[in-house]
Amino acid sequence: MRKFIGIERLSILDDRWYEVLLEVRETGKKTREVTEMFASVTTKLQALPLEEGLKEFFKTAGHNGDLVFKLQGEFGSAAHSLLQAVLTKHPVWLKDHPPRVDVYDPGTTLDEMKALDGLPLENVAQSVKPTELWERFGRWCDFWFDLNQKYEVEIIDIEYLVYDLIEKTAGTVDIHLRIRERPDKDNQKDESEYPWKNIVIDWKFGNGVHRSHHLQVAKYADMSPGQIDEAWLVHIPRKKPNEKGYSVIVLDDIPKYYKSGTQKGQQKGKTITQLVQQFKSINRVWHIVNPNAKPKTQIMEVKADLATISKKPLFIEEKADAKPTR
Repeated sequence: MRKFIGIERLSILDDRWYEVLLEVRETGKKTREVTEMFASVTTKLQALPLEEGLKEFFKTAGHNGDLVFKLQGEFGSAAHSLLQAVLTKHPVWLKDHPPRVDVYDPGTTLDEMKALDGLPLENVAQSVKPTELWERFGRWCDFWFDLNQKYEVEIIDIEYLVYDLIEKTAGTVDIHLRIRERPDKDNQKDESEYPWKNIVIDWKFGNGVHRSHHLQVAKYADMSPGQIDEAWLVHIPRKKPNEKGYSVIVLDDIPKYYKSGTQKGQQKGKTITQLVQQFKSINRVWHIVNPNAKPKTQIMEVKADLATISKKPLFIEEKADAKPTR
């Protein structure tokens, strides 16, 4: 059985990888670290066929489809940075001239914020409009308020890394909460009837929630330490999905069935366990298609000039069946 010591997230060019430290070997005065690179859960899920809605989108949008997804990714990164700042008790402020979001040290009062300059929020690409980011943040604040009205809430961890040594994959969980429904004032139920639940949440800011997102958060729940009771997808798209401005999809391990209609008796959606089993199949396909997958910096040089490319190939590893050109 392989040992595990630590893990580090690496953003390499346009890929996300996780370097897993499996063992530290000492030979005399020399120390050697045994590491392995794991592709992220989201990378592995690229082996999943596109849903019909996404197929139609790319068919209609053409090359612009990739640009739309890139812009959504940039917005999502900025939104995650903003939520992480607030959840770690950093005050934030939307400023103008030019518009930007500033982050302050925990404990900074409003009066101190007026007198001090904060640090600009990280991961805000030029494509992200701070005012739109703040408006979407406001809808997330509505979700957080509603959550705390209905539940007692304890933050267990934020932006933590999880891994699976067998599946050779890893990921980053947005937040792990411990929640318990608040007793109704007029309800005479015993406190034991309001048990605590452990949940993991993945924030989604794109236009839609897709099957891959269900698989992603289910696998995060599977890889998280301890018992996770539910996995939530909190969706805050540009266009409000309802009056609240956000939607919540809850996954658990309790099968639910239609009680009427043409689908009567059929299961509604998939449980966490069922989704994890599906991920295993997708993971096997990904490894078949990408048998020697590595970060781009390990398979090609990232700098070149005419002299060097005349003497050696740009790609560090050549295919075994490659033949020299004549």
